[in-house]
Amino acid sequence: MLVARDASPDARLGVTVTRKIGNAVLRNRVKRSVREAFRRTRRTLPGGLALVVIARDGSPRLGAGQVAEELAPVFRELAAGRPAADLAGLPATRGSAQDR
Repeated sequence: MLVARDASPDARLGVTVTRKIGNAVLRNRVKRSVREAFRRTRRTLPGGLALVVIARDGSPRLGAGQVAEELAPVFRELAAGRPAADLAGLPATRGSAQDR
């Protein structure tokens, strides 16, 4: 996950899923899961955040709930105002649950 700050009043999300992840159906499922996790926590995030989630191998095997669990620690830290540079050690920034 990449995090940047900008002047927009709301938090924004971008999702990148390459063709290496799978066919269009799988890629779109991953994107929908990430967007839903973001939608549920968007109000807790400070304005001016620009987030980019980069899907990794194994992400199509995760269900929507598992994707939300992977992203929850990062969203909690961002909501608490923790600087983006400090988030590198959180599990969701290292790939999918399969990688651990």
